[in-house]
Amino acid sequence: MIKLKMPDLNLADYLIENEIGVLSKFEYEEYKNAKAFGNMPMYAIVHAFLYGDPVDIVYFNDGQCFFEENDIIEDYLLDDPEFWFFDKPDEVHNAQIEGEEIIFSDDEDAIEWEGRYDDEAICNAFKLNNRNSPFASFVGIFYDEEGGIIADEGKKALDSVLTVAEAAELYGIGVSTIRKACISGRFMPYECRKSGSTWLVTRDGMKRVFGRVN
Repeated sequence: MIKLKMPDLNLADYLIENEIGVLSKFEYEEYKNAKAFGNMPMYAIVHAFLYGDPVDIVYFNDGQCFFEENDIIEDYLLDDPEFWFFDKPDEVHNAQIEGEEIIFSDDEDAIEWEGRYDDEAICNAFKLNNRNSPFASFVGIFYDEEGGIIADEGKKALDSVLTVAEAAELYGIGVSTIRKACISGRFMPYECRKSGSTWLVTRDGMKRVFGRVN
């Protein structure tokens, strides 16, 4: 058995980072107004919150919705090893991941690690797909345009851009601190975005989140 540090990411982080099921306003309105036979709604909509912002989760009306009204998405933790592919632990410990039973722990002797999301396991666990019987089929998520996590890309241009490494050097803080701020929604949607494997942030966003450069 190998004991790894508890991950500090949750389902909200996963949805934001991977932009799972993001619906445009047009798509959302189409689903919202669609009717089935007998004028019954074709889709069910659950109102929830993601880092304080309202989101509407849309399901096909074919079962029980996994999320409940006013759910707080960041309360759903990614604390099951089944949600992760493990790349490597901290090299200092010289631990081998493959073939070992893995547990997460907050103990001081737990090992630091690197890994990637197991998309299939996460989507299956939280019913973010259309193979959910008896749960309803997931359609997508609409984020509030005014203050939500993800806004229309044309709303504001991503100008005066820095990579997180450049921003970290400029502000004298850790790259991981800025990256976590991006993932957790501290930046406005037009202040950061991921390009390939690199996070980009605006100078204005850095000033708003971390203050002026010393």
